Amino acid sequence: MRVLFLAAEAVPFAKVGGLADVAGELPAALSSLGVEVRTVIPFHREIRDLQPRLERVVRLKIPTSSGTQLAELYEARLDNHKIYLIDGPAIQKATAVYDDPERDTEKFTFAAVAAMQCMQALDWRPDILHAHDWHASAAVVWLKYQRKRDEFWGRVSSLLTVHNLPYMGASARNVFDEYGLRMINDPLIPEWARDLPFPMGLSCADRISAVSPSYTREIQTPEFGSGLENLMRSRWQRLHGILNGIDVERWNPETDSTLPHTFGRKSLSFRKALKEHVQKKLKLPLDAHIPLISMVTRLDHQKGIDIGLAAMEKLEGPWQFVLLGAGNNELEAAAHQFSQRFKNRSSITLRFDTRLARLIFAGADMIMMPSRYEPCGLTQMIAMRYGCVPIAAATGGLRDTVMDIDQHKSGTGFTFEPAEVGPLKTALLRAISVYRDPRRWRGIQLRGMARDFSWETSALEYYKLYEISRAEVRSH
Repeated sequence: MRVLFLAAEAVPFAKVGGLADVAGELPAALSSLGVEVRTVIPFHREIRDLQPRLERVVRLKIPTSSGTQLAELYEARLDNHKIYLIDGPAIQKATAVYDDPERDTEKFTFAAVAAMQCMQALDWRPDILHAHDWHASAAVVWLKYQRKRDEFWGRVSSLLTVHNLPYMGASARNVFDEYGLRMINDPLIPEWARDLPFPMGLSCADRISAVSPSYTREIQTPEFGSGLENLMRSRWQRLHGILNGIDVERWNPETDSTLPHTFGRKSLSFRKALKEHVQKKLKLPLDAHIPLISMVTRLDHQKGIDIGLAAMEKLEGPWQFVLLGAGNNELEAAAHQFSQRFKNRSSITLRFDTRLARLIFAGADMIMMPSRYEPCGLTQMIAMRYGCVPIAAATGGLRDTVMDIDQHKSGTGFTFEPAEVGPLKTALLRAISVYRDPRRWRGIQLRGMARDFSWETSALEYYKLYEISRAEVRSH
């Protein structure tokens, strides 16, 4: 089984969001099942600045309507799979992984088309093109028509994974014309979306997956379908929900060298010292008994930052609150104002800081995730692994991974819906009430730490889907 992964980002080379973890970690789990995976991402400026050790394996001229564009493919061999970096003028013009929307559409269209042609130049034909989000959708469109023209691509099946449906790319009409791609004329795509990469990719992909079972159902509804719900419903027989995983070795409190003290399920009492360490580091009053509530997140409207801050403001009784993350300027300003109002009981750190995030997971009592929608979410899985109890909106992957203690005997956290201030405040009060019962609280922590969120489960589901897709395209 050969699978070509196309994505905008992948660890260890480029990471902005959870997509990077999927594109970087899932291939390793698939490799253990005997799948040969090759991942291609753009050679972003951030990667260039790191000066990684690479080998150029292809230098190719890509035909366009205005001449040719030079594409170069560089190989970086990891322990168990290959990652390639694709380079060219459209990529070199960009200043960041995600840049101006129009420039991004040109960059990612070039990257997708060039990646496919470079694989053919290497004479490496995948069984499955596994494209991720709108950034790789041009490859799905390209493949649809190339299969009819070129025997090399005739038996290659496409799978397009939805990580975040509302992000669809900018108008691709001119860029697609430049690279000889046809527009997809599908009446189920709303008129306003007919020249956007993602809707076109979703219309012609052989199979579609979304990153959790609940999100798969949600994107077929007006509330979460972002205007594409009719298209999604029409494709329900080819739509699959497969939950993301996490790298359980990378996120392991028993071996995490960034922590002052490691701990596990049998040494959970060590978390007390880690909580004190968080309080000291973030200049909060030292108090082992006060509930320490956290948020570790990108500051984005989707994540419900405003909902979380408003609920904390209304929360009676003693509490401490820490927020780590960066993003939207207005939300950063609101977080700063919150910290000024609650100086002695809150700490706001407006940056990305991996080491501090790990310390917060290991030392905070609870993590709050009031997302308006959450396709999958990795934070809740990591937090549970570190004994930090989630308080999460019952949406998407949060619904699939956080079991409410009042609804499940094996509950691992607290859920609420809808994602509004009142229901979140109620969930916080429930959590604090249970927190005052150390024995019961410890049980919730231990059950969360015992959950298996490893990539192996997800990889097996993808493998089954690949087999179905491969058999289907070969039967035609």
